[in-house]
Amino acid sequence: MRGFRLLDASGKRARAAAQAAARFIWCGAFRQALPASARRRDKDRVRFMPLKFVLRPNEKVIINGAVIGAGDRPGSFFLYNTANFLRGREVLKEEQIDCIEKKLYFVIQLIYIFPEDAVLNLQRFAAILAETRDARPDCSEDLNEIERLVEARNHYRALKICRKMFKGGSETAPSVEGASENPGVDPAP
Repeated sequence: MRGFRLLDASGKRARAAAQAAARFIWCGAFRQALPASARRRDKDRVRFMPLKFVLRPNEKVIINGAVIGAGDRPGSFFLYNTANFLRGREVLKEEQIDCIEKKLYFVIQLIYIFPEDAVLNLQRFAAILAETRDARPDCSEDLNEIERLVEARNHYRALKICRKMFKGGSETAPSVEGASENPGVDPAP
């Protein structure tokens, strides 16, 4: 009769048992029941947290070269594997380039978004980096870090450091909307 008590009319006991079993599995206690060899293999695995990003209404994002747009409402997305992505507010258009730092940002952006043209864009990067070193000797530490990051193929961090070098030194991203609304104001952070 005791087995029938778990399946009573209200289902409360059955639900409680199922929730307890779920907590047991999710808290990692299940892993202890595995053989030692399986636990070792599980420890050696590299675990990645998914990257969550939120798109504002009508905002766009570039993921591995594909442009994806949000609708009328904000939406959150998760990237579960490695991907090259750049939000629309971080994208610098060619017509927005008005200084050497933005020129450097643009070429790193091209390397990042279009890896198939990386050889040509890396040559451009080397030339523009040399120009930037001549024009901005005060930023040599940042430029060395940018060069190191591009060589290590960590383009997103290189873009982030390059954004800091824009006039004003703030870390906000280049704004596409700011360029069209007020052309006299520098749209970059």
